[in-house]
Amino acid sequence: MAERGTVALHIGSVHDGAMELVSSLRRNSELLAALGISVRRPRFYRRRLQEVAEDPGADPATSEQIAEIWQAFPDDSIPRHAFLNMPSLIGPDEELIRDGSFLPGAAIRPTAVRRYLDQVDCTFFLGLVNPATMISRALATIENPELAATLASIQPAGLSWTNVITRLQQANPSTPIVVWTREELPFTWPQLMHRAAGLDSEVLVHGTADGLRELLPAEAKVSLEEYIQRKDMVDHRALARVFDVYLKHFVKPDNLTEVIEVPGWTAEVVNDITRHYRSDVAEIGRMSGVTLLTV
Repeated sequence: MAERGTVALHIGSVHDGAMELVSSLRRNSELLAALGISVRRPRFYRRRLQEVAEDPGADPATSEQIAEIWQAFPDDSIPRHAFLNMPSLIGPDEELIRDGSFLPGAAIRPTAVRRYLDQVDCTFFLGLVNPATMISRALATIENPELAATLASIQPAGLSWTNVITRLQQANPSTPIVVWTREELPFTWPQLMHRAAGLDSEVLVHGTADGLRELLPAEAKVSLEEYIQRKDMVDHRALARVFDVYLKHFVKPDNLTEVIEVPGWTAEVVNDITRHYRSDVAEIGRMSGVTLLTV
């Protein structure tokens, strides 16, 4: 490539809410292609990048290998930017806790993929999620009793997202990081879409309400999208205000709160973890090289 391309690489947990980004961005495919932005279906690159992630010693990709991932548009023009969705690179649920540490291998796989994509400028994308929520969800699906006991015994102070981000930065000092909180994602979704697409201006309309997809009744979702189209809304602050109105009108407050179920945990333990998480988020928002999306 004559000029270095850029890539937004989603490396976060499957719980961070970004799994729908590919489909939401692809709803704007015609506009994105005109702007030189590629959002390919993960099946075209995920297997190769997963192999790279498990092999930290892999050589950087050749121009031909980069081209296989990047892929020219039908008119043979080369995309200037791409969004690649590689969830759980920071670690699957089975690796949430090890030796008393939260996501201790978080930097290993992202660093391997970042090294492989050395010919392009990369930005890491990952969502922050209350660790209590992540552990509760993990225990609901993991059948390994020993691992379940380890997850349930972790101390609140050991559940540090700040440490996770610090390890990523230490291993990749020149790689910017974009983060958001899962709890605010319904409101920050339009910002996330534009950042993932490598866009500085707010131009995307289709899919900007997808962050509320799991919360709103079907008819409310249709109504919201029609309203956004009718008003030609793209400003993320205005969208957040409209989203808030729809949530308050169509969703009961109890439905916005996830139940945390971890054997041996009291409400006080969950509150301690949540307070520590909020402090973590505030600290991460002040870190150099990190962009925290917020309303």
